[in-house]
Amino acid sequence: MQWVLSIIKEELDKRRKEIPFIVFVSLFISFAAARTFVLLFPNINLIWRGYHIHHFFLGIFIIILSGGLTLHYHGKHFTRLCAVLYGIGLGIIIDEIGLLITLGNYWERITYDVITYVVLIFLNYLFFFDFWETLERDVIYKRFIKKILNKIKRK
Repeated sequence: MQWVLSIIKEELDKRRKEIPFIVFVSLFISFAAARTFVLLFPNINLIWRGYHIHHFFLGIFIIILSGGLTLHYHGKHFTRLCAVLYGIGLGIIIDEIGLLITLGNYWERITYDVITYVVLIFLNYLFFFDFWETLERDVIYKRFIKKILNKIKRK
């Protein structure tokens, strides 16, 4: 298992993708933790002055906090901390995206669709960006655009 982690770390360092990876991992963990908490404790709610405060407000607050901290403080360790905060906030917001879109159904399927798309986008960016760049350069440009340019030159 250690060799797998060392390969992932080497690839992330080589591509300068450590921060997006930290955001991705913290997003995924916070999403899973929020879902698990609601499954285990469905009757625990935050009520303030008669209003039910959903946890996406906490996610928005955490994202705002991480953005503000990033603007004012610098350093490698602090940037990592802000990446963790940003991922946690994003995961909490995505956890309640079905509730936000349907205006009331927390268990809506769209939440799982959104987290699946976000995970796929992050994985593509983190591990397959070079592949898509090469595909674009080699396949799309060389085959299609080159043919079009050659046809234009012939006319």
